[in-house]
Amino acid sequence: MNKNKFSPVDDNDFTRKSSFLLHQSVSQIAHEIRNPLTAIRGFVQLLKPDLIALGKEKHAELLLQEIDRTNELIDEYLGIRRQERSGYEKQSLHLLIADISFLFESEAILRNIQFSADFSDEEIFILCEKGQIRQVLFNLVRNAFEAVEAKGSSCGKVRMKVAKKGGFARITVIDNGIGLSKEESVSMVTNSHYTTKERGSGIGLSVSKNIVDSHGGKLEISSKLGYGTIVTVQIPLLF
Repeated sequence: MNKNKFSPVDDNDFTRKSSFLLHQSVSQIAHEIRNPLTAIRGFVQLLKPDLIALGKEKHAELLLQEIDRTNELIDEYLGIRRQERSGYEKQSLHLLIADISFLFESEAILRNIQFSADFSDEEIFILCEKGQIRQVLFNLVRNAFEAVEAKGSSCGKVRMKVAKKGGFARITVIDNGIGLSKEESVSMVTNSHYTTKERGSGIGLSVSKNIVDSHGGKLEISSKLGYGTIVTVQIPLLF
């Protein structure tokens, strides 16, 4: 009699258990992230009157917005908060770009990067979830800054352009950084965890593309190794 009998593996049961353990791990990590975020938000609120007195009210407001957006992202990854069409609102792209420019202007000076934003004369409006589109723009500018720094050039440039084209709002982020090969450009868009960075997951661009897709738009990359990258985001105009 063979005593070494093994029960057949139930693939569905294995998948359920794996998913449960993964969710537990992610939930624990999210909890550990939320704790310091809560403390930081509290300190920013305590310091807000002093910042206002120093003429830094906008800095305080942006810090609080970014902390809140980080918490929203955690909720989205955990499946707690689902984005619905009803959450979309009319937004001015000029104001969104102005916010991103404000966030990066000090860093550009510190990194010796020429950072600029060009607006069309006519105001451009889109229907969007404001926090998500801000996240996309933040990710793209952050990537551009890192690409410029990776090249090690003393004349790094990052430029944002906003215009209308064929019923779409067109946002372009241009850098003269290290650039990508054709194969890398394709992988950056299609592979959710592909990255050329020594430290990084590649998730940022994947999240950005998913957000743009959910808004009925497109995200495209054009790059040349050693010369730089152009990332274009198109989102339907709100007339």
